[in-house]
Amino acid sequence: MSKPTVCLNLVLIYLTPMFLWAADGDLDIARQAALETLDAYRARTAISLITAARLIAFELASLASLSQSMDDDLAPELALRFRGNAVTLDRAAERNRAVLDRQRIPAAAAHLTPENAAAAVAEAQQRVQQAIAALQPA
Repeated sequence: MSKPTVCLNLVLIYLTPMFLWAADGDLDIARQAALETLDAYRARTAISLITAARLIAFELASLASLSQSMDDDLAPELALRFRGNAVTLDRAAERNRAVLDRQRIPAAAAHLTPENAAAAVAEAQQRVQQAIAALQPA
């Protein structure tokens, strides 16, 4: 993502606090970590940015719930609730991952048909034959 957009800035405003603790309270480092994590999902449209942000948020919240469930002083009922929350958040993350994957399908993919593929292969074979013929001594 080269130029920050309003949507990107909004998403970073929401994600940055989630990285603040790991960045020792440094807002710039937390924002950079959020941006790098978002970049890993290669989100390029506004809707895919939001979907990727939701995915990241669900994944981080799931990890936080699992981490909290490991506290030795925690009542077993509460530990189970944290683990149940982690599972629910993980499912939400997976649903968002599937949505993000569907959003990545290029618009041109709708034009990909077996007939178009066969025509492209035939054209490529013809060009190879022409190149071979051009290299043959006369």
